[in-house]
Amino acid sequence: MRLLDINSIKKGHLLPIIQVLYGVIVLLFVSIYYVDYSSHNNLKMLDNRIMILNQQSTFIKSISLEVFSESSEKVRFLNRSIYALDQGGDIILTVAEIRGLTPETDEVSNQILRSIHNKWDYFYMAYKGYNSISEKKYLKTLELNRVLSEISRLQDHYYSVLKKRKDTVVLKKSTWNTILFICLLLSLITVFYLQVLYLSLIHISEPTRLG
Repeated sequence: MRLLDINSIKKGHLLPIIQVLYGVIVLLFVSIYYVDYSSHNNLKMLDNRIMILNQQSTFIKSISLEVFSESSEKVRFLNRSIYALDQGGDIILTVAEIRGLTPETDEVSNQILRSIHNKWDYFYMAYKGYNSISEKKYLKTLELNRVLSEISRLQDHYYSVLKKRKDTVVLKKSTWNTILFICLLLSLITVFYLQVLYLSLIHISEPTRLG
């Protein structure tokens, strides 16, 4: 009776369970790789956006209306960087070359970027008549500076949104990796124990068969 129980466990239960566990272990390794790969790509994209935004923000805060020119390289840079954050695509910046910056998908971020884009368009159009209205130059200067301040405020808001998203990605990566590593460790311990049990059952059953 004991011999039948041992053979039944060996052939009918342990081996299939061990094979399933090996499949689970492979799946867990793939999942860990996917989490790392996905998180790396998301963090890289967010870092690229933050880099462009920092350059944008630095320029906005340094604008002087006296030296501002429609044809200046700074204006062209700002137009390119605003387009990059708003629409995605390839863009060459003064500090680094960003390839394949995809369009923003977060709705809150899209609203902020649309506001930045609209206010910059307003500033750009309003500045075209800046020097031609000399009697209202002081009021015009106040208005343009107010728009620039609003853009800076929106940029700071977008920066805080990006930082929160980055923290969320890092937290999710850490949480998933912890869960997956625990599952992997338990699976490895279990499969090791079952293999030892399987080999011991074979060792026990072989002498019995010879006798």
